[in-house]
Amino acid sequence: MNQHQLTEKYITAGGFKTRYLEGGSVDGVPVVLLHDGGWGARAETTWGGVAPILLEAGYRLLVPDLLGFGGTEKAYFFDKSPVAFRMKHVADFCAAVGCSSAHFVGTSFGGTLLMRALAAKPCPWPVASACSIAGTGGPWRVPEAMGKLADFDGSVDSIARLVSMIAEPGYPGFDSETYIKERHASALVPGHYAALSAARLQAPWEQSAQSAQADAYPGSLQGCEIPLMLIEPEQDPTCQPGWPSKIKEVLPEAEVQTISGRHSPNVDRPELVARMLLGWLDRVGSRKAEGSVKRLHGQGKALTETIVSLLKDAEFRTLGLRDYFEYRDLGVSEATEGRFVARVVRAHAGLPVTASWHVHYADFRLLYVLKGWLKFHYKDRGTFQLSAGDAIFQAPDPHAELEHSEDVEVLEVASPADFSTDDVS
Repeated sequence: MNQHQLTEKYITAGGFKTRYLEGGSVDGVPVVLLHDGGWGARAETTWGGVAPILLEAGYRLLVPDLLGFGGTEKAYFFDKSPVAFRMKHVADFCAAVGCSSAHFVGTSFGGTLLMRALAAKPCPWPVASACSIAGTGGPWRVPEAMGKLADFDGSVDSIARLVSMIAEPGYPGFDSETYIKERHASALVPGHYAALSAARLQAPWEQSAQSAQADAYPGSLQGCEIPLMLIEPEQDPTCQPGWPSKIKEVLPEAEVQTISGRHSPNVDRPELVARMLLGWLDRVGSRKAEGSVKRLHGQGKALTETIVSLLKDAEFRTLGLRDYFEYRDLGVSEATEGRFVARVVRAHAGLPVTASWHVHYADFRLLYVLKGWLKFHYKDRGTFQLSAGDAIFQAPDPHAELEHSEDVEVLEVASPADFSTDDVS
């Protein structure tokens, strides 16, 4: 993997298939970037210009698509606020990728999520430092402007209006025409419109209850000791001028910076934002995130206790992905708290292969044939057979198992343990 490029990956976080971008050295200090909450938002449309500069500086980046956005599943919870369930999803994402400490940067809605996480006691995320760009935490927004941001009829023109509020189309070096097309395409992803529109279906009395609950903010930030920087764009039409001063009344040590630009300067002037972030990360270096993302290095019980699985005690069960297989768990999933799974898979006598075309969304999945054979078909490789001693490292590519021998046994090692599998046509 090119350390200065982001790689698209998928992982199961809190039961939801989650798309994210990852890049940088495994030894780099991790930074989590959270995108905005407008139509067509996703990792690339928000951080596409900033990320390469942070990677060049040696940081390790994790950039998830939030629930309802991009390539992440389109879920909505009607009994929770849009902030609450996405805040939990980010916590689940961090746990799934093994991120125990990171610097967090959020813009707009991503910044609001971050501010709400800081206000929670205890903070549900592994935050070493926090930076919010135009993310107020909820209050001090301009209702008329927010209404315009929420207006989307599926047309390119409506996305162009949104972009004109978050960025300056004529800013030097900003290709607004291309950006509008990319964001419009992202806004048309199936399920995205429904996921973002669902909040409008709440009953008026439920909305009032949530507003009353939100009144504790920003007072709920009191006592937060996590280093915080607030960035206020000077020409932001969506937030009330001077909103960071309201937060500084509660957190006097919070650092406040202003930057030229509209609501999302990270979109049209990424170099300016990146320089500001690099300066901030350098200033909080004394409290830098400890270690890096320990994705494939393990942590927890497996580091302090040896797990032994003896054949004489082995139990094969039919509770698994396919009913025509039996599975012997080797204890790795429990030992690594779900970060990995290792099991022996064998044929369940008398049952034929019934799986259709499908894709496994795992960060790592290795199959090693212990006995017998399996036959697969991959769209880009055609049909091939794996026999005893053969192995396959599976990327998330569409494939189908055609058949296997009656005595087949396979060792499967994968991460995370609860990776997802989708049928495809």
